[in-house]
Amino acid sequence: MTTPPPRTPTNTPTNTATNTPTNTPLATNTPTPTATPEGPPVAYRVNSAAIRDPHVFIDVFGTGSCSDLTEPPGLLNLSINGALLADAIDACDPIVGSEPSCEYSLNIVTFFQPLLQTPPNGGNVLVGLAESCVDADGNTATTNDITCTLSSSNLEAATYQSLGAGTTCLEPHANTKGPGNVGNYNPAIVSTTGPCAKSEQLGSFEFAFEGISIGLQNVQVAAQYQGGEPAATLTNGLLRGFVPESAARAIKIDAGALSGGLIQGGFSLSQLLAGPDQCDGGTNDGASCTNVSQCPANPGDPTPTCVDGICNGGANNGLSCASAANCPLTVCRVSCAPAGFGTPPGGTAQDDRDENPPDPANNDKSGWWFYLNIGATQVNHVLVP
Repeated sequence: MTTPPPRTPTNTPTNTATNTPTNTPLATNTPTPTATPEGPPVAYRVNSAAIRDPHVFIDVFGTGSCSDLTEPPGLLNLSINGALLADAIDACDPIVGSEPSCEYSLNIVTFFQPLLQTPPNGGNVLVGLAESCVDADGNTATTNDITCTLSSSNLEAATYQSLGAGTTCLEPHANTKGPGNVGNYNPAIVSTTGPCAKSEQLGSFEFAFEGISIGLQNVQVAAQYQGGEPAATLTNGLLRGFVPESAARAIKIDAGALSGGLIQGGFSLSQLLAGPDQCDGGTNDGASCTNVSQCPANPGDPTPTCVDGICNGGANNGLSCASAANCPLTVCRVSCAPAGFGTPPGGTAQDDRDENPPDPANNDKSGWWFYLNIGATQVNHVLVP
């Protein structure tokens, strides 16, 4: 009768140890069945792009009469969406020693990791400029032999979501489009509708073409899927981003280089957009002005010179010149608006500036929201560090 008591403590720990490991993995594995959908990594290269808003204007002769450079034919057949942006996207320069292969000039890409088109799936996406995009046979009419080399160091990371048919994926902010932020420029901005991919906000995005480099903030992009799964093309795309006024004033456009010498001197980006007139350089840098006398130079600033066709010093430093007259110490950059809009015609009665973040009242204007309609085609890709 004395043997049963010792058996009790022996059985108790045995049962506890047996149940614990059996139950623990069941709790751990509970979330596992909700597996992330799988899809292929897919890259797209932008093969069409047009700035829809704001419009770009230029007063070539300083007479207060401004020409719209946005749409073809522009001025002297020079336009942003024609001879500059479209040509930069389409241009494919032969690769010496590897003919008939050619390399594209402007390569804006989106890289889905992976591409999941069925709503409401999504994932990671990289947006930016490719290291290079090469057309193997040099025939730009076909796209299945284009290979883009992508580097994560040149691309901005974000997440995206696929949205269904009938959904408005991305559209302009209210009161940030049209002349004086009223109505629309022509052609109007096309909003993106589903089925589509819509990115979350990117930290920044910079694109460069024909020597012009424009950095955008608070960027979002969306485009519509077309042509099966994975989509063969992305259409009716919209890219929107903000350029602060201070940044636009610092971006210099070399008119001489862009026009092949037809136009001399340089302009700031802010000068080509409808907005206020401001001093560039000197003691009143950034201040309002109506003429250069209100933009005195800093004491002791050296006189700029024109050396080998390039301004050395002054407000147009680094821009092309025909003589020292194209290289002023300071300048009152009078911005443009369409001739006939407001008083005086071609002056600054029109103001296209916007607020960031957008506000319906738009009473704290600090820059311009840019809207680009884009299209893209699927390309082969090579991913490098």
